[in-house]
Amino acid sequence: MTDFPETEDYMEGRVWVRWISPNEAVVGLTDLALEEIGTVQAVRPIGLDEYFSEDDLWFEVIGSGCNLEVLADRSGKVTDVNNLVKDEPEMVKDDPLGEGWIIRFESVEEE
Repeated sequence: MTDFPETEDYMEGRVWVRWISPNEAVVGLTDLALEEIGTVQAVRPIGLDEYFSEDDLWFEVIGSGCNLEVLADRSGKVTDVNNLVKDEPEMVKDDPLGEGWIIRFESVEEE
């Protein structure tokens, strides 16, 4: 089990959000989500430079135990997608706080 730092924000216990600047963050999965998912078979994030609104799909993780769709909790723009987890989905489970992050986004105000 991974020790998740108290500096992370958590959404429904399944997703962590690490703010790396006042309006840019990195997103990944917690142990709770990874236990439910089982063996990670595929990670499908939304596209690089794609804008999203609150409750839009951030990414989907396909697993042996269940599939998990993660929805955005705010509006923003994807600034980076971790291609490593797309190519090697087990990295999400092997290193959830390091190389296993899924997307990076910039928070934007909706008009």
